[in-house]
Amino acid sequence: MTVSDEWSRFLLDVWILSNGHREQVRRCFDQLFERHGFPHHIRSDNGAPFAAPNSDLGFSKLSAWWLAVGIDLERVRPDNSQDSGAHERMHRDIKHELQCHAKSNVRYQ
Repeated sequence: MTVSDEWSRFLLDVWILSNGHREQVRRCFDQLFERHGFPHHIRSDNGAPFAAPNSDLGFSKLSAWWLAVGIDLERVRPDNSQDSGAHERMHRDIKHELQCHAKSNVRYQ
């Protein structure tokens, strides 16, 4: 999972998660908020754990927590990766760098 600052384009953190469960993702964001403070808004895709399509308003427990602490939510339109083009480009650059310097397993990577 990657988190970047839209204004500065800085990559704030990268995590290799064993799963996308809310508890694991929440711990990552707790650490991120401790270091950088709470953002004004968070842009995310519409997948778990950021959204819950079966809930009344589409809020997951994670996104409800963000709202409760005063963070505005922005969601990219489904199937419109251009809504977060800079972030997607960063993913492409990271993938390229990792492939050029690949290690034998995830721990060393």
